Amino acid sequence: MLQYNPHQEESRRCYLHWRRRVFAGIWLTYASFYLCRVNWAGAQKAMQTALNLTKSQLGQTLTAFRLVYGFGQVVNGQLTDKFGPRVMIILGVCGSVAANAVVGFTANYRVIQLVWLLNGAFQACGWSSVMHIFANWYPLTDRGRSAGWLSTSYLVGNAVSWAIAGLLAQRYGWRWAFWGPAALFALVGLGSLLLWRRTPADVGLVAAHPAEYRPSLRRGLVQTFTRPAIWYAGLALMLLSVGTHSMFDWLPQFLAEQGGLSVGTAAAKATLMPIFGAAGAVTLGWLTDRWFSGRRAPLLVATLLLSAVMFAMMPGLTAYSPATGTAALPVLGFLSQGPASIIASALVVDASDVHTTGGAAGFVDAMGYMGGAISTGLSGHLMDVWGETVGVRNAWRRVWWVWAAGVFAAAFMLLGVWRLKPRDHSA
Repeated sequence: MLQYNPHQEESRRCYLHWRRRVFAGIWLTYASFYLCRVNWAGAQKAMQTALNLTKSQLGQTLTAFRLVYGFGQVVNGQLTDKFGPRVMIILGVCGSVAANAVVGFTANYRVIQLVWLLNGAFQACGWSSVMHIFANWYPLTDRGRSAGWLSTSYLVGNAVSWAIAGLLAQRYGWRWAFWGPAALFALVGLGSLLLWRRTPADVGLVAAHPAEYRPSLRRGLVQTFTRPAIWYAGLALMLLSVGTHSMFDWLPQFLAEQGGLSVGTAAAKATLMPIFGAAGAVTLGWLTDRWFSGRRAPLLVATLLLSAVMFAMMPGLTAYSPATGTAALPVLGFLSQGPASIIASALVVDASDVHTTGGAAGFVDAMGYMGGAISTGLSGHLMDVWGETVGVRNAWRRVWWVWAAGVFAAAFMLLGVWRLKPRDHSA
């Protein structure tokens, strides 16, 4: 096999070729997962009207989905480290495609809820698998920048999913918001498997660490749950998700109701938030590598404090003018989704061991989804309750303030990893 040595030109070219190819593969893989995850948000306004649902009912489904997804992340993260990412990704793609197809054929909302919970379990096969591969191919010297670019996968995937689901729901009915993304997910999710390999050793390059080693489930759990930095990252993401995950689920509906937009237009405008969130992830990743020597927390804390202010201002800006609210979305996306992406990617890899990165990534992402589960369901309930007492506009305002409080608390939780620097996974 060809030994990787950055000073040998042939080895360097081969390694960089495969690293670019692997990156493209895992980027496409994870972006495509969002086609069958957040398409619900693009369809839910039309679904609510067609099935005569309340916001509380929609919120309950979203909460349950996140709880199942979060638990699945913990379990599937450990299974990824044990059995490898390829098996888990194939399982996730096939199961999620089937679940979305079934939802589109079902008129009974109870059945829809059950199938969507199963979709949460299959969706939980994605992120930990991607981070497992990423940790094997990217050293600490450019990890923040590379993780930032990788995180654009789910932000771009989110935007594309919203746009496709919103357009299909408006033109052909809410069922097509599940059928269309399912077909595309099957094509892209499975096709992208051809691009990547799990480790450099799989293509004849001997990595500096024994990446072929697969830890026992017991060792993986111990490594995950006994590292304080992983807990701080998980708790920070949980609090941040009170705002970011709720926004993912409710933003298109907020713009439709408070901005007077159609379902399709609201979903299209909402894509500004994840698109500029991708820019935030890349920028923050590069800055923490270039100017902070890999220390993520100082810049993340400052960014999240500004993000909390934007969350609190968002309902007022939209009430002043729908155009003003739309113009604020890029700033909100940059300041909120950028930090969320770095916490779930670079910060996790910094704090974990290369052989247990999948488990650590699954645990931290699960914590995020737990926060989102509580907030999303609670938000729907509060909007129904407050809508009857103070009016719909003021109900939305109060909910945004709740989200802002979660983002503010996340900034302080990151003080626990203020001095954390990347672990060298190549050592």
